[in-house]
Amino acid sequence: MIFNAHISLFSPSQKRGFFLLFVMIAGILFCKSFVPSIFVAKHSSKANFPKDATHEQVIVFVNTADSASWEKLPGIGAKLSARIIKYRNIIGGFSDLNQLSKVYGLKPETFERILPSLVLDSIPPSLRKKEKNLQYSSSKENPPHIDIRIATAEDFGQLPRIGKVLGERIVKFRNSKKNGFRAVTDIRQVYGIDPETFEKILPYLYLTKTESELAETSHISAIPENTERTLPEKTEVTPPTKPTITDLNTATAEALVLIPGIGEKTAQRILEMRSNIGGFARVEHINAVWGITPENYERMKSWLTVNPSSPPQKKSLNHISAYELSRYPFMQKNAVSQWITYRKLNGYFKTWEEVENAEGMSPKMLEILKEYFVIKP
Repeated sequence: MIFNAHISLFSPSQKRGFFLLFVMIAGILFCKSFVPSIFVAKHSSKANFPKDATHEQVIVFVNTADSASWEKLPGIGAKLSARIIKYRNIIGGFSDLNQLSKVYGLKPETFERILPSLVLDSIPPSLRKKEKNLQYSSSKENPPHIDIRIATAEDFGQLPRIGKVLGERIVKFRNSKKNGFRAVTDIRQVYGIDPETFEKILPYLYLTKTESELAETSHISAIPENTERTLPEKTEVTPPTKPTITDLNTATAEALVLIPGIGEKTAQRILEMRSNIGGFARVEHINAVWGITPENYERMKSWLTVNPSSPPQKKSLNHISAYELSRYPFMQKNAVSQWITYRKLNGYFKTWEEVENAEGMSPKMLEILKEYFVIKP
């Protein structure tokens, strides 16, 4: 009754004004609560972010991070973080983010997922391999000639760039082989004998030809000083086969190790990268293989070639993942992650001009992409 009396005080035009005001207020409240959720859902699905992209990104400095920092990354637990740190200590720090993918138990999809959070910082002094452990003795003017079948750790330690630790490692490796060293080149298999060290000590190494000669020349230190020492008239070094011009895209590991500057481990790394990228486009791209120094490359490059009849197998640029792309030569990990995110947000590329203008793209990266990829929808 009272409400009706108050209503009757307003004119028809005032009543219509109140009604429109009510409708506007209701509309604003509706839009504020409902429309933004639709907008966010629409755009977040279009961006195609991973499930955990809404969380604050964790940054991990790979050479100094502790277990707690590693465990903040998705897919990294206590056991895997401990394994990463142990591997980091063994190799003397990470010089390339791709080394992290070799940690046992770290799956490729997990590595790709955490890659945007990884930062390659400088290796702290506590991790660096100390040269003093090698105990170089290159200052000795007249190193002895060593029969590698019977030499002791002390004998090896007198050679250039070989000290007590490496000498003991050589003897331990020889004793682990059923027949010991069978050729002078076998010593290259010892951990720590890089190509430069092998070149330095090669003139002082020899191998007795037969077991009978070995018996006749049993360790010299066992012969009394007043006894005449008799050595074989000739000792023979087993010469390695000469290297030949080798096609990087068809070479075997056996052919690669004959080339100056390439040992067994480096040969395996070259073959591994060739398998990952489908073949090399240029010889200089092996500079991206871990362990190849500029000095080594200068020694080996004249023996290597890439035959135009065996070019790399080009892949689709629009379908390559960040993990796969990071395996290609000279691909900076942070730039790869940034570029892949750009592709997700903007869709597939149709021309190389679009790729060139993409965020995170550098001239060097563009050059490599054109040699190894094609643009397909």
